Amino acid sequence: VQTMDGEQLEVYMNLHAIVADLKERVADLWLIPSTCQRIIAGIGVAADTERLDKLGVAGKEASPLMMIVAIDPLMGVLKHGSSDEIFVALHNLAQLGERGGESAYVAIVGFLKNRDTAVRVAALQALAQLGDRGSDDAYVAIVLCMKNPLTEVRVAALQALTAVTHRGHVDATSQILSSMLDWQLAVVRCAAVKALGMIASRGHCFAMDAAASVLHGTDLKVTAMFALKFIAETGD
Repeated sequence: VQTMDGEQLEVYMNLHAIVADLKERVADLWLIPSTCQRIIAGIGVAADTERLDKLGVAGKEASPLMMIVAIDPLMGVLKHGSSDEIFVALHNLAQLGERGGESAYVAIVGFLKNRDTAVRVAALQALAQLGDRGSDDAYVAIVLCMKNPLTEVRVAALQALTAVTHRGHVDATSQILSSMLDWQLAVVRCAAVKALGMIASRGHCFAMDAAASVLHGTDLKVTAMFALKFIAETGD
């Protein structure tokens, strides 16, 4: 199997297998969801039910099948699918990573305002996996999610904020995270301290003071020490 970018993958399969079986193998090895794969054989797209031995991939004269990534099926689900279907589609877009392109990233950001908690958390987790793309819209939308009263949304937002924060946002993010250290649930406070350690550059006084301020709490002591160590060893 070969991509448009020239990447090649050699897969050993029973020739009586069908294209759908090949897609599952590619999904396992390249982390490209099968619904996003289009297998090109000759001049056309091979149907999922076609057998591999009918596509000319056997023998010395065999040519690799071309695989292209198509996000249209997932984008269609995001527009018209149920909450459960959207949940799966968001995870698939995150799995695609950079292959999904800018349109996928923008679509994920749009679901941060979704009323369904599971969908909103899935969108936050997807952004945490995709990382910083230099999008101020994503940053602002994640910060707004930090105000959500639900613990699962706040924790997911903390993780996403850590992933998308770039150097221009370090000061603002450190202050936001520090404000979370008074949250009544330990799981939120621990996530905030860990996030401080991940986003702060070496010697960032505000972040170090914030992490140090919770050293007296037994539930946060180990986490705070981790954050201080990380801050001291990273950055410029």
